[in-house]
This record gives sequence, structure tokens and C-alpha cells, in this order.
Amino acid sequence: MRVTNAGQPYQMSDGAAARRAADAECGPGGVRSSIYDRYDRATAAWVYPGGCA
Repeated sequence: MRVTNAGQPYQMSDGAAARRAADAECGPGGVRSSIYDRYDRATAAWVYPGGCA
């Protein structure tokens, strides 16, 4: 799952905001966080490989 900020690029320091957006997008179960979550500089998006819980 890739999370972007509605046209505005996320920065690496926006991890908490990106996580809240991912939780909101996934619904009640939230996003499945792991040690593999990362910031992708090429697309300015936070990546959550586990997807939604």
C-alpha cells in the first residue's frame, strides 16, 4: 500500500501523518505496520508492504 498526500508530497519526517492517513484509508482495522515500512523518495510516498489489516 502506498500513501500519498492528495497531490502534496510527503516528506520523510511526515511518517506519523502518513500512518494516520493509511489507517484512515484502511478503515477500522488500520494498516498492518511492519519493520519494512519505508519512505519512497522517488514517489514521495510512504509504503506499507503489509497493506490493510
